[in-house]
Amino acid sequence: MTDESDQAYTEPGAPAPIPLPMATAEAPKTKRKVWPWVVGVLVLITLVGGCVGAVWLLDSAGKGIDDAIRNSGIWGEEAVSWSGNGRFGVTQYYLDYTYPSVAIWDRKTGETRDIDGYRVLFVEPYAPVIWLEPVTNKQAEMADFDDSLGDYFDHKPARLVAWRLDDGSEPTDDVPAKWGAWPGPGETIAYLEINPLKGAGPSALLFNNNDSHGEGVKAELPETVRTFIPVGWSASGRYFAIEQLYTSVSFDSEGDAQDSPRSMLVFDVTTGEVAGDFAMNDGSVYAPAAAWDGAQDRLFWMETSYPAMDGPAQIRMWTAQATDTTAADAFKAMGWEKPAEFDDSYDAGVLGWDPSGPLFTVDGRIWQASANGFVNLGMTNSMNGAWYPGSGLLGIEYGYGSGPVDEEWTELVLYDKHGGSRKSVWRGPTSNAPID
Repeated sequence: MTDESDQAYTEPGAPAPIPLPMATAEAPKTKRKVWPWVVGVLVLITLVGGCVGAVWLLDSAGKGIDDAIRNSGIWGEEAVSWSGNGRFGVTQYYLDYTYPSVAIWDRKTGETRDIDGYRVLFVEPYAPVIWLEPVTNKQAEMADFDDSLGDYFDHKPARLVAWRLDDGSEPTDDVPAKWGAWPGPGETIAYLEINPLKGAGPSALLFNNNDSHGEGVKAELPETVRTFIPVGWSASGRYFAIEQLYTSVSFDSEGDAQDSPRSMLVFDVTTGEVAGDFAMNDGSVYAPAAAWDGAQDRLFWMETSYPAMDGPAQIRMWTAQATDTTAADAFKAMGWEKPAEFDDSYDAGVLGWDPSGPLFTVDGRIWQASANGFVNLGMTNSMNGAWYPGSGLLGIEYGYGSGPVDEEWTELVLYDKHGGSRKSVWRGPTSNAPID
């Protein structure tokens, strides 16, 4: 089996790789539906090396350890993300509000592909690869938990498969257990490795020079971090940031989500040592939640809290340089005026990195942390979004049709940075509209 993941993915004429992965989903203002999941009991005997399928086969061979799953995630809401350096738009949607399906839009060709029976767990921002878990109709109908694209939970999948998007292939588990090589803006490449014994997300991180000479440098991950999702490269290429993922556990078990805040770790790629360690207290369950500044080695992220269960959220924005010991209130540290809606909102999160400053969303309004301040760029009707410079802002909208039977459908739309130049690039199948 040829291991292509050690090679950086390069498309002729493509722009230089950008430092960050894009955000996935933001929560809708009202919950349209709840999609419960099931992934049965997992038993993993041993990890025998690079192939995900081999690990899954060993896992299926024994049934002695009960590793229960926690009810978590974004409850089956649609999610979007960019993959392949801004070429592929990835949409997780649901047939009849229950059955998971995936749509891929190729920005280069305009073509789309759909595949049913999979939920997306992770999207690689640089390589044209997404990681999925097969789900049967029965599992979708009978399950009572969730771990979705864009949340800060992870679990040990019953079966983990990869789907390469640029070669016409189908999802397979006959792949190396690692993400595609991810070059930074400097002279270093990041390698993210998966251990299905720990979860579906990456669990090891290594750095090497562009020529991959020598043994490279292994990131010194704390034992408390089982799996993580990358925030990505800093502007200088000296630092690489990740966000810890919580391990999913059952409702009647104690899980790490109850023990302590998540960590965001910044690694010095020349040594592998932790340069910054910041606690993330976020009630919105989204990950990644942070993004790097476009010019400085500085991070920004939002934190939401809900004083009342059915009331609006209060949003704080934090910032830290790569080597800071603590984070600071971004508005105070940067001398920005805090928008009034930050004390009375429902949805907030990161949209993605941009060379002029990272983009965020609050109740559909687009904000940018820029050299000119915290600037309001515009607004969309999308319930979620993912920005990639040079590609655009992906969003999800819901269409409705009235008649003898009311219908509803999901639409993938593309906007500019200001929420304008709206273009529908994919429309999902119709479903009978639910009774509210």
